[in-house]
Amino acid sequence: MQMVHAETAVRSDANFRTKEERAKLLIKANILDTNGDYVERFFSAETIKKDKARQQGK
Repeated sequence: MQMVHAETAVRSDANFRTKEERAKLLIKANILDTNGDYVERFFSAETIKKDKARQQGK
């Protein structure tokens, strides 16, 4: 009997997601807000500050 793990299917699909699809998933998971920034409720001020600095450096 062969065992199939659910995470294998998720990982293989992850390679084919567009940037917009990944963003939608991160918003749904409360990682990003609708502006594409980290959700302040779940992330430290330091993490948010580093991310904003990285975004401005693009």
